[in-house]
This record gives sequence, structure tokens and C-alpha cells, in this order.
Amino acid sequence: MQMVSINPEGTLLVSGAIDDWDAIRRRRIDTIVDMEGDVDPNVPELPNHLLYVYFPILDEDLPCLTKLEALARLVADLVQAGHIVLGVVREVEVGQLRPLAGSEDDDIRHDLDLLLTGLS
Repeated sequence: MQMVSINPEGTLLVSGAIDDWDAIRRRRIDTIVDMEGDVDPNVPELPNHLLYVYFPILDEDLPCLTKLEALARLVADLVQAGHIVLGVVREVEVGQLRPLAGSEDDDIRHDLDLLLTGLS
């Protein structure tokens, strides 16, 4: 499972469909925003352990902007508070991203703006 760090701190990540929950635990990810296809199988159900938000974005429909902006604020607040957030997007989108490694590269920022609606 490929995860790409969006910020230098490694607290905002993106990946394709989740196929390795051990990798999620090792990275100490405590929030997942799933914007891809189906709900991931085997989502842990322990109370107060993982926040899992399912908000699929399909090519044929634009998402509700109000909900998307609220979700972006939630993710930004969680990252700022020290939580580790994973955004789940289509595999092809993850393949187009390059790790930031502290760079302010305009192409990367543009990719992130398109994928994460300004969460970079």
C-alpha cells in the first residue's frame, strides 16, 4: 500500500484503497477520509480509536461544496492538533503525486489543490 506524505511532518497522507491495516497502525493514523469508491473492508471498530469519514467523490458528479469545505476544515483542525490523517483517493491520483520532502514546488501544490481542495 503506497502512502504519500503531503506535509513534511508526515501528519497528512494520501493513499489508494486500504489493503494493509497494519501499515495504518504503524503510521499511527487515527483519522481516515475515504473519498474513493467503496468503504474499505475490515475498518477497525474500536471505540475512540479511529475516525473514519466516508465521502466518495465520483468523476460524474461534483461534490457538495459546503460539505467538502467543512471536511477540509475538520482535516485541517485535526492535523493542526497533532492527529495523523490519511486521505484515501483513487490509485491513479496517488501515482500522480510526488512526496513533498519539505519542497514548495508549484506542480505538487497544484496536484494537492486538485485532489484535496486546498488541504495542503
